[in-house]
Amino acid sequence: MKYLRTGLLAAAGLTAAFSGVLMHIVTKPRRMSMEQSLAREKERDCYGDYDDYDREPLEIVMEDGYLVHGVLLKRPGNKYVIITHGYTDTRLGSLKYAHIYYRKGYNVCIYDLRHHGENADAFCSMGNRESRDIVTIAKYFKDRFGADIVLGLHGESLGAASSILALGQYSGFDFCVSDCGFADLGKLLEYLCAVRIHLPGKLSHLASLASHVRYRYRLDKIRPVDVFSGEIRTPVLFLHGEADVFIPPEHGRMMYAAAGEKKELVLFAGAGHAQSYLSDRERYERVVGEFLEKYV
Repeated sequence: MKYLRTGLLAAAGLTAAFSGVLMHIVTKPRRMSMEQSLAREKERDCYGDYDDYDREPLEIVMEDGYLVHGVLLKRPGNKYVIITHGYTDTRLGSLKYAHIYYRKGYNVCIYDLRHHGENADAFCSMGNRESRDIVTIAKYFKDRFGADIVLGLHGESLGAASSILALGQYSGFDFCVSDCGFADLGKLLEYLCAVRIHLPGKLSHLASLASHVRYRYRLDKIRPVDVFSGEIRTPVLFLHGEADVFIPPEHGRMMYAAAGEKKELVLFAGAGHAQSYLSDRERYERVVGEFLEKYV
């Protein structure tokens, strides 16, 4: 019995340690510096005329007191869009999309997700808190510029999933563009556990147990696709690269199938994760523009 008890305790300890490691991998991604991000966007020729834009620094306090840094690219008129970057990126990664909206007369908000960019080191909640942050930013603009402004969302990867989750929390959005977001984080983590670290996918749920103990929420309960089970009338454009092996295009198809009547799905052949714009810039801008003309 003594050896059995010792073995069980050792197994429990190893399981707890492994769960914590998996959770840390997910919720504490590497932080790209603003300098690294700037160099990358210039190398990709995505920086554009950013220096010539009318810019206002933003510091917005979230509902839990966390300070988020961003920039408002200002234009005349009452059209606004909040662009949310992806996992491990910074707000400068949103510039490629910001130029599209700026040229169309939108005031553009680009900002750093919590634990990213210029924000304080924290943890990434994979959409749990990030979606609420988007709602806080939206209410900030509504309070500052008027309840009647046109206000849309554009998100990439984690930013896309967070934007979809925000639709379920706030009815004040006029459109949403979701680029390569995940539909079900539990299924995505199972897939990544299997293909990236070559372990049984079900083991990924240990990270969810650890996040529940540490942060009081489960990673595998984050399901943006469930937002569409409610009465979401916001028009949504789903974009996804057909060659995406990080968040497979099935996630985009799943959300498109669940969404309401005002929806479109556009796939980009040969494009990897968060590469749709880079694979065909002209088509990407045309697709977004046609969507805005149709629904906004």
